[in-house]
Amino acid sequence: MALERRDPLPIGRYWQFVLEDEYDRWQSWVTENRDTVQVVAVERKMTLEPYRPAIFVTRPDLSIIMHEGGSWVLFDVKAPTPWVGLGYPTIVTDMTITRSEQVEQGPPPAPDDQLARDVWGRVSELLFWGAVVYLGGQFIARKRP
Repeated sequence: MALERRDPLPIGRYWQFVLEDEYDRWQSWVTENRDTVQVVAVERKMTLEPYRPAIFVTRPDLSIIMHEGGSWVLFDVKAPTPWVGLGYPTIVTDMTITRSEQVEQGPPPAPDDQLARDVWGRVSELLFWGAVVYLGGQFIARKRP
């Protein structure tokens, strides 16, 4: 996916991650341009409390203290519209995208047979080294004449 650097934004579908402290500015831009901008989806993204070790971000009931880090917003521009200036929005070319998980990057899943080979390879390697350690221990512990 490519970033749209033109201003005003041309007609199309875009997504943008809006930080928590930028959200009011985003909302006012959407309101000002309600004739040309339509929000398709919004997903709030939660994060751990920043700058604290994990043990200090839990409540006494062991629930994790989260705060809103920002929002993933999918929106359509129906006519050229001046951009709000919150970075560069990402151009959406696949109109079936409706959720942030569809655009987040991750490794491709391994086919089942490849996964089985990888697991067996690791297990056999573990068995080999276990046998080496056992036999080495037996050799060292043997009684000498």
